[in-house]
Amino acid sequence: MNLHHWIDLIFGYKQTGKKAVEAMNVFYYCTYEGAVNLDRIMDHAEREALEGMINNFGQTPCQLLKDPHPRRMTSGEISSKNEAMTSTRTNILNRTHCWKSYSINISTDKDPVTFVFYWQFDKKASFLFERDTSELSEIRNIPGPFNTKLSQSHLVVTYDGKFLFCGGHWDNSIIIYNIAKSKVLMRVIKHDDIVTCLSLDPRVGRFMISGSRDTTSIVWQIGSKGLIPLQVLSGHDKAVTCVAIIFELDIAVSGSEDGSVNVYTVKEGQYIRTIYPPVMTDDPFTISLIQLSYQGDIIFSGHCSETHSLHVFTVNGHYIQSITSDHRITALLSSDDLLLSGDENGNLILRGLYNLEIIKELPLLLPISGVSLTSDNSHILVPLRDGKLIVIAG
Repeated sequence: MNLHHWIDLIFGYKQTGKKAVEAMNVFYYCTYEGAVNLDRIMDHAEREALEGMINNFGQTPCQLLKDPHPRRMTSGEISSKNEAMTSTRTNILNRTHCWKSYSINISTDKDPVTFVFYWQFDKKASFLFERDTSELSEIRNIPGPFNTKLSQSHLVVTYDGKFLFCGGHWDNSIIIYNIAKSKVLMRVIKHDDIVTCLSLDPRVGRFMISGSRDTTSIVWQIGSKGLIPLQVLSGHDKAVTCVAIIFELDIAVSGSEDGSVNVYTVKEGQYIRTIYPPVMTDDPFTISLIQLSYQGDIIFSGHCSETHSLHVFTVNGHYIQSITSDHRITALLSSDDLLLSGDENGNLILRGLYNLEIIKELPLLLPISGVSLTSDNSHILVPLRDGKLIVIAG
């Protein structure tokens, strides 16, 4: 922890002057750089004498710094500083005044396949993503058939971008694909009906939850041997439509066509409670999307006939807030105390998580299929139903 003091003495501001005297860091004058100019000494004896003194006492290093060198920070201090810098400088959700959107053509909703694209990353480019049309050989596709209309809820990609988990198949399976090779690695069948939804743990990345028409959910561990089933979660009367999991909080949740949200523990698979949204109509209510926040809040949207709504509860089942929407909500994403949502009318809306008041609204004009944040929270990715990917930068 004293390295910076040593640097100050040898290379820094304590090498010469008053600070050097105070630190008793004083050497013979001719050892300092620039103190004498041997080339200007014409007297041979005097020159030899000075050269002898320099050889005897040595030479002080060049002075590199004029100001005190900062001390070395601990790993904890560095981590905290990096987190603070990332949060304040790159979190796009806190910089709504800087939002700019760009679009990339990916595919069309008429194509019965899943496409995976690779682009070259050019650090000198003004925009993060730039399609290279000359690299068409790098395009991969994953064929069906799918029993249901494919949506974002059927697909999960590991955080290293190497593997894709896919549900919605007629044989009730979850298929694991190697993305780079476009190759099926494993087909896992544990549900008794079509897999309707998948969700990956947002931080650990080693746990996944699946929901099915058979009214159950399964917690999986992702390992070197593929998917390992850990818990089977039951309690719904109709098909499971959406799921979410946070392993660190030991919480898993599932929403269903029966209008209920069930809360479970991950490690033991124990049922905790059922949450119902406030009654807004006598028509049957279906839960369509669900999210978990790291504060333990449960956010879900649903619909009945022509009514669409968004709700926030605590994990203990305490009601926080609800709103109705003129359009069906098709995408949800929570981050800290903020909530991003997209709807079928193409509106991307940033809200406060606890009051659901609108902070920023961005019309994208076409139905939104999903919403994601990059790992450093610097960009928002919004796929549209027409095959475009909207990238929002700050």
